[in-house]
Amino acid sequence: MAKLPAIIDLIVKHDTKSVATISNYARVLRDAGILPKGKRGRGAPDLHPTEIADLVMGVAGAGDAVDAPHAVEMLRGAKLLPKIELEHEGIVDADHELRHWSIADCCEDFGMLLASLLSDEPRRDDVQEYPNGDWFCITNMTVTINEVVPRRDFGCAEVFLDDGNQWVKLTFMTPRTPDLSNQEDDDQEPIGLGASWSRSTHIDYSFFVDASVCINGGYRNQIEQ
Repeated sequence: MAKLPAIIDLIVKHDTKSVATISNYARVLRDAGILPKGKRGRGAPDLHPTEIADLVMGVAGAGDAVDAPHAVEMLRGAKLLPKIELEHEGIVDADHELRHWSIADCCEDFGMLLASLLSDEPRRDDVQEYPNGDWFCITNMTVTINEVVPRRDFGCAEVFLDDGNQWVKLTFMTPRTPDLSNQEDDDQEPIGLGASWSRSTHIDYSFFVDASVCINGGYRNQIEQ
């Protein structure tokens, strides 16, 4: 497990926000009961991967710290769409493709999958070894989190995985898109299928490598022999 200060330092390494800004996001999430309360610094409680995922979703999904709890709620429960895209096969059933992946049991909700990606390397169960004994592993991974508009009950995220042979794209959305025909706030941009977002955060593979090393105490992708 990792301490909150270490995770904040890690996010700062990959984000333009300052330590103070991300610490404020964490404080708001802690006050909302999403992150554990406790001492600060070395005495801070350990964060589980699900809590680290919540912090990442809050920072990436909210334009302002005050909106972070709502963003986490929307993104955490975003569901995998039944169709996914493969590089060579095009649009296929998610269940058919994901049964070959180690993350198959973690794809029901975006929050659950994000926690898994932070701690472990996703891989297929039908991988082949190179002649030197090395495993085919992920060569590229990007998670895109779209900002959740305040007071709109809609969240969306995308996961891109490339194992060197073929890439796959997974799309997650909240189960119910809002009714855009009865908007009360004229200054709010409509959010729904095909709409644009004010901001999207692209989290690249290097962040997940660093995060898993931090969470696991110095290693990533340990495959049982």
